Amino acid sequence: MLEVTGPEAPEHRRVSEAFCLYEKLAGHRPSAEVERSVLEMQCNRELFYGAWFGGAHGMASDRYKIYAEIPKGASLDKDKLVPDLLKHGPPLPHCRSLPVMFGFQPDSDVREVYFRAAGLAEEDLGMLLWSNGLGHRYRETLELMEAVFGRPGRMAALEGFSLAFDSGHSSVKAVSLFAQATVLFGNDAHVRRTLLQIGRSRNWELTLYEQATEPLQDRDDLLRHQGVIAWIVSHQGPVEFRIGLRPPSQPSPPPGEGAVVRIR
Repeated sequence: MLEVTGPEAPEHRRVSEAFCLYEKLAGHRPSAEVERSVLEMQCNRELFYGAWFGGAHGMASDRYKIYAEIPKGASLDKDKLVPDLLKHGPPLPHCRSLPVMFGFQPDSDVREVYFRAAGLAEEDLGMLLWSNGLGHRYRETLELMEAVFGRPGRMAALEGFSLAFDSGHSSVKAVSLFAQATVLFGNDAHVRRTLLQIGRSRNWELTLYEQATEPLQDRDDLLRHQGVIAWIVSHQGPVEFRIGLRPPSQPSPPPGEGAVVRIR
């Protein structure tokens, strides 16, 4: 995720800046109704970042996503952004789940609500998947999570989850669960070693990750380049595992040794 404007811009302007940025990149303006609803949700409330912007780039096409802060005290119960999603209240209320961010993919009209939660247990995962029509993926999801954790009983390290859905349907397309890589594994070097070991044991294709994180193989300082780990459960395909990475810059070579390629 990226900042949509400089630090001098007020947080309440950043949603509109994100929609303008999407228009410049995609060539068409996203839904004015969604933009208006987000602005109404944020109006007269304290914001910390307002909005962020994300993109995914492939050989065939590019996809962009707008992330809008859900401020403290905002209610989504009857909001046009998430019709029927929270009509029975927030999911897993006993885990103090709190909506904190709204994601919007204008090209597909997929919307996503991100929740912060605490003390998630295995039975909470089962309840979350079952209540959203994904109960049949519970065992597969739990097995992958335990493989990453290294041992059972570390579900409490999860910091939250999200629900993604189409605006025209009340059913959820995907459930994602999130944790911080450094909370689970420590410094960047240990995160890298652990994930490469897991990947090799499960025959994952991690060549790009291994190359991008090579400068981190001996990093034991407090600077963090690897961020959020996500498990994404949907009706299609296997459970996905992703990690957020801010690729480190290679150190500058001594004069005469040529340039170093930087991964952006």
